[in-house]
Amino acid sequence: MRNLENLLDGSACSEKKNALGEKGQNRLDFRKNIFRQASSPLPIQQAKGFRFMADFVTHIATSTVLGAGYGAAAYAWYEVPLSTSLLAGGLCSVCGMLPDLDSGSGRPLRESVAFAAAVVPMMLLERLRTFSLSSELLVLIGAGSYLLIRFGLGWLLRHFTVHRGMFHSLPVAGVFFLLAFLLASG
Repeated sequence: MRNLENLLDGSACSEKKNALGEKGQNRLDFRKNIFRQASSPLPIQQAKGFRFMADFVTHIATSTVLGAGYGAAAYAWYEVPLSTSLLAGGLCSVCGMLPDLDSGSGRPLRESVAFAAAVVPMMLLERLRTFSLSSELLVLIGAGSYLLIRFGLGWLLRHFTVHRGMFHSLPVAGVFFLLAFLLASG
């Protein structure tokens, strides 16, 4: 293990670097990167400047462009009302944060949980009115769901997820799609 650490530091190979020249230096740098990748829990997602995995900004930009196209196509070709098309495009844009909920930086998690905590109680309001509940009880249920999502779900995601783990996959996107379908269908 000490030899690996010395190789990663470069201290064990300092004399060899000078003797090998630039070509030898590149070979040593390549070996250092290979050992770093082998010792890290998740493989490094970069090879020769090409990124294999999108970051937060890429997710937001892509989902915003796709959401704008989705909303425009729904309005132009399927005669969906403008307000519904704008809402669908906006939600598609916001959903670009979902793959990075488990990010170590906390920004996507903080933004997504705050958005969900504010929007979910408003979306539940019409469904809760069908139960003929009093206005006070509706406010209490809305406040409780806000607190549960903002602090309970946020705590669970921070403590039980790993970045680029389970939530960064297409099957989980399908699961959330099915949950949203079940919650939104009448």
